[in-house]
Amino acid sequence: MSRGELPPGKLEKVRTIANYNRLDGETPAGFQASAADTVGSEALRETLATDGTEGKPVWNSHAPDEEIRAGGAKATRSMFHTGTGREKGTRIRDIYIFERGELIWMFSGMYDLGDSQARDTVRRAIDSLEWK
Repeated sequence: MSRGELPPGKLEKVRTIANYNRLDGETPAGFQASAADTVGSEALRETLATDGTEGKPVWNSHAPDEEIRAGGAKATRSMFHTGTGREKGTRIRDIYIFERGELIWMFSGMYDLGDSQARDTVRRAIDSLEWK
């Protein structure tokens, strides 16, 4: 687990606020909370697809974006995958994006395609959000 705080002023890049990794279970899983200044959706999608790897896409779109409500707020759910998205060992990146004031808040779960326990845990965490 790691945690951080947002610096004062404008955010130059996507900043990680908290990062949790599951240490038990058959496959690795994680959950990350991040924030960024409001940017165009295309620039944000490019950032999410490259994952900070010198601009090389490592994540492919897994499903069309979906508008949801969580914690009383509207969000966009984006799903990405590694590889073809169907073979064993495929990783899923399930991202929930909330626009709140001047910031975009992103909550991201990463887990293996067949790991329904990790997927459900991420979705319960998003459902339990409370915005003040």
